[in-house]
Amino acid sequence: MPGNDKSSFGTTIQFSIDKLEEQASNRARIKLHVDWEGKSIEPLFHLVSLTEEKRYGYRHFELRDDDGNEIKQAYLSVDNRIFPRQISFNGKKVSGGLKRIYIDGQGNTVERNQVQRVDYENNLVHRYPSSLFNEKDETMVHLEKKVTMEEALDIDVKYTYVLFPTEINDDDTINKFKEILTRVEQGQPREYFSFLFNYRASYSRYHAFLQLIDGHVYMLVGNRNEMQYFKQEVEIEEVTEDDIEDFELEFGF
Repeated sequence: MPGNDKSSFGTTIQFSIDKLEEQASNRARIKLHVDWEGKSIEPLFHLVSLTEEKRYGYRHFELRDDDGNEIKQAYLSVDNRIFPRQISFNGKKVSGGLKRIYIDGQGNTVERNQVQRVDYENNLVHRYPSSLFNEKDETMVHLEKKVTMEEALDIDVKYTYVLFPTEINDDDTINKFKEILTRVEQGQPREYFSFLFNYRASYSRYHAFLQLIDGHVYMLVGNRNEMQYFKQEVEIEEVTEDDIEDFELEFGF
C-alpha cells in the first residue's frame, strides 16, 4: 500500500507527479461528497491512472531471427490456419487475429448489445452505473463509510489513481477536504474513507479507499480478499490412574 514506506514511495513517484498533473485536464472526473461538522463538501477531481510503467518505466522487446528479421506472433486455429496478431494495411499497422462473436441456439449471430445477463434463477441482472461524474445527473460518490488499516490491507489493489482538483474547485474546498482526510487517517484507530467504485457501467463493483500522501489524494481500487479460517476440534479425554496402570502393564513398564 502506498505510504507504508513514505520515503521510498515518495521518491519513486515524485519525479513524475508533475507530468501526471499535466495529463489531468482531459481525464475522467469523479465528484466526492462528505458531511463534516455540519457542512457538506463536494470537491471535483480528475482521475489519472498511476500504472507501473509510469512509476518505473518499461522496456520494449523485439524478437528477431538470425538475419535480423522481426519475428511476429500469430494465432493458430484448430484447422491449422494462421491468423497474424498485427498486419500492415495501407501503410498502417492494424490488429488482426481472432474475433469473438455470439450465437443463439440455432447458430444465428447475435449482436453484443442484444445479450443480457441473468442470474441462476433466470432473473435479469442489471449493470451498476459508472461512478464517474456526469453533468446530466450530477453523479457523485458519498463518503459515508470508513475502513481500518487492517481492512484496507485486505483489499487486493488492482488500480491506483491520483486525484487532481479540477479548475472549478476553490482552494478552501480542497484544503478543507485534505484536512478531513488527515484527521481521519490520524485518528484512533487509523481509518480511510471507503466506497464502491466502477469506472464504467458494469455488473460488478470494486472496493476503493482514499489516502493522502505528501499532499496528494490517491484512490486505491481492488477486490476485497474474503478469507475464512477453519480449526479442527479435538476432544481431549481425561486420563485416569487406571489408564496409566493399563498402559504400564501393556508395555511392561
